[in-house]
Amino acid sequence: MKVSYKFLLSNAALLIIFTGTGLCFFPAIPVSSYAFLALLLFLGGFVSSRLTGTAEAIVKSEGIEDSLLRHSPQGIFIINSEGIILDLNLKGESWFYGAREDICGKSLFRNIDCSLSANRRFKTIFFNDMGTHFPAEVHVKRLDREYKDSYAVFIEDLTEIVQEQDRLLRMANEDALTGLLNRRSFLLELKKEIDRSSRTGLDCTLAMIDLDHFKKINDTYGHDFGDEVLRVFSAVLRKDCRSLDIICRYGGEEFVVLLPHTRPDNALNYLERVRTDFASYPYSRNIRPTFSCGVTGGKLNGAEGEVERLLKEADTLLYRAKDSGRDRIEIGADFTVKLVRVVS
Repeated sequence: MKVSYKFLLSNAALLIIFTGTGLCFFPAIPVSSYAFLALLLFLGGFVSSRLTGTAEAIVKSEGIEDSLLRHSPQGIFIINSEGIILDLNLKGESWFYGAREDICGKSLFRNIDCSLSANRRFKTIFFNDMGTHFPAEVHVKRLDREYKDSYAVFIEDLTEIVQEQDRLLRMANEDALTGLLNRRSFLLELKKEIDRSSRTGLDCTLAMIDLDHFKKINDTYGHDFGDEVLRVFSAVLRKDCRSLDIICRYGGEEFVVLLPHTRPDNALNYLERVRTDFASYPYSRNIRPTFSCGVTGGKLNGAEGEVERLLKEADTLLYRAKDSGRDRIEIGADFTVKLVRVVS
């Protein structure tokens, strides 16, 4: 009823102002007329306040507010200062084994690391009784009325939100056709690895690869088959690499592989496995595709422009392999090994 009293008081204040200004500007109108108008407005405010109070009583009597809380998509728990569950809604029940009566009396702190600082919001992990867990946002609110010295804990399951964020992140970082890193993401990873190589003194290798005669494959067999070849090559690169290697579809039929902790000449074993598996795959058309590759790297100094230098050197070696007849791997002049393979 506090709101109703405020409404009546505001009405009375307005009527005083109304009467005062009316008498100033319209002295010919009798004071009794202003008094009658004041009475009508005052009674209107009183009736309105009674109706508001009646509506509140109906909401409480019908349990509308309680029903909304019971069916909220958030898990809602009433706990005491020790974390013992006093009450909870249907969503909260779904995270536990047993009936509502069995859940009440358990400690919520078994499932969640929850600080009882009033009106605090934070993100954490909720461990349910099914042995699984999910990311959650928690809001803690101190209660003062029916549950004195207790707290309402609102828990929202963020699983779908996190999954959607991950999906959008993958879309931003990955090539849609192959699932490999896209060019932008790879360049960020390359800069990190160059800095790491500079700090640790460990070798790092960059291989730039281009599929031979890929335009002819597209023109002869169609773009759908060309996409198949790209997907197969991506899968072969993944299958034969280590977990720390970073693979990228650099653009079109061009790929880049970063091999940390690896000398360029030692990377040839990996590239030879890729060459063999790529050519021997049972394609839907009778082809034996090949690729050309430029390999560079070594101990990197992390100096400004090192990313551009490394990519340019690998690109130069790649086109040297192309100009020398394709189906070749060219390695930088600082390394003595050269590998030349022709698919028979």
